[in-house]
Amino acid sequence: MESIKHFSHIHPLQLKEDHQNDVEQVFCSGCEKPISGPVFCCNQCNYVLHKSCAELPNKKKHPFHPEHHLTLLSTPPYEGICICDACRGIFNKFVYHCSLCKFDLDIACASQWNPDDGHKHAFISLWNPTSPFVCYACGEKASEILSCVCSICQIWVHSSCADYWDTTTKKDEVDTESDQSQDIDFSLFCHEHLLRFVEEQSLQNVDDKIKLCDGCIQPIITSSPFFSCSENCGFVLHQSCAELPKTKKHPFHIHHLSLLPKAPPYDGVFRCDGCRGLSNGFVYRCDECQFDLDVCCGSLKDTIEHESHNHPLHLEKTGAPRICKGCHLQSNHVYVCHVCEDFAIDCGCATLPNKAWHVFGKHPLKLTCFAGTDLRGNECGICSEKMSLEQWFYFCDDCDFAAHTHCVVGKCWRVKFGGTFKYDTHSHPLALVEETRKNTACEACDEQCNGLALECGQCKSYYHREGKCFWEQFKESAKYFAFSGTMLRYRYAANVFAATPNVTTKGETKHRK
Repeated sequence: MESIKHFSHIHPLQLKEDHQNDVEQVFCSGCEKPISGPVFCCNQCNYVLHKSCAELPNKKKHPFHPEHHLTLLSTPPYEGICICDACRGIFNKFVYHCSLCKFDLDIACASQWNPDDGHKHAFISLWNPTSPFVCYACGEKASEILSCVCSICQIWVHSSCADYWDTTTKKDEVDTESDQSQDIDFSLFCHEHLLRFVEEQSLQNVDDKIKLCDGCIQPIITSSPFFSCSENCGFVLHQSCAELPKTKKHPFHIHHLSLLPKAPPYDGVFRCDGCRGLSNGFVYRCDECQFDLDVCCGSLKDTIEHESHNHPLHLEKTGAPRICKGCHLQSNHVYVCHVCEDFAIDCGCATLPNKAWHVFGKHPLKLTCFAGTDLRGNECGICSEKMSLEQWFYFCDDCDFAAHTHCVVGKCWRVKFGGTFKYDTHSHPLALVEETRKNTACEACDEQCNGLALECGQCKSYYHREGKCFWEQFKESAKYFAFSGTMLRYRYAANVFAATPNVTTKGETKHRK
């Protein structure tokens, strides 16, 4: 006969498969419910426990109190009666208790939830746009921004609750229902329409354009989950970009940076203070200092391994400008080698893709950091200018095709073109485009639009989105005059001015600050 020593009683308890007492009804000394079925009982006194009560874990994590583990006690730690914090019932036997919070659950409430019987769908870790919210698992108010959501059940829970409540053990059930999650819409901070979660993108047709994430302005690949606008307005977002921290401390700046879906300058186009490139995606920003980083520079790792160097590289803001080994421009925001004092690469070169496609090439081009002697005298296959042995370039071995890095990725490789924006200086919405045709003249100044331009689909007209022409147009806008005070106008205007590519300070082409 099985015998156990239980913490709640001084005598050994013997297992009986079917306890019967014809004289009077017997109640469990743990849950205070009538005895039925197998029990553990004491042969020396009248102490009896349901087998299930005798096998209760001494500690357990429960969604009703996710902050701490609950400890099983044989009696409440208070004088008199004890009130369950879940059902508000009165009891005086077994209790799951938190000594830090004075939180108590009776056995019935504590046993209603079991990790093995928890939520059957996978949770997704996301920013909750409705924060603060009430956690569906524990019922407590939650203020954390990054929380977990079930796209099938449309419920939000603490990240800590999801760890104990997510039991996707039935793989077939999860796989079957995961397709349904594509029809669930979410509201996120970064977009005006509801977004649809897509776990896997169907293969694109040959004629389909590559989708660019509106957060990082990088391609959406088929194997990674993402969000797509339910109104089909073209907005797409990597799941990883939806989970970006809302604030962060960065080595490039002394203050904390806040994540914004668009930069303040007028239409969201800004110049990143890290790589000095243009972007119109999410921005990590310090309003006090007018400091902006795009998502790629804002998410740089503190230390990296790069094929251009055999030592680890460390992200720093240097006091004196350093010459980048990739492009030979100067920058204060660089990766440096603590072993080799003369090696540094700037943010732009550090984030260049290892492989890239170009319309002139038949094969993917590989980023090359070390030139061979056979490159000497070669011309860039795109701009026809001479290639330098001292600068990185893209190369195809099969075609013997070489090109400058800036010719392959373009000067606006972190700008997402398309969409429309209502400018005060024109009666129709204008779309941001990259104009390269030689016969396209700006309606405002009658000079050629070459680069960033604004296109009116109704008037079939174009306007500069860069340079002094755009600046003169902006000064006439209502948005500029909406700011009270000369200093506020100056600070805001200076930020717009900095976002115009062909408005540069003297020597900027040689020195990136």
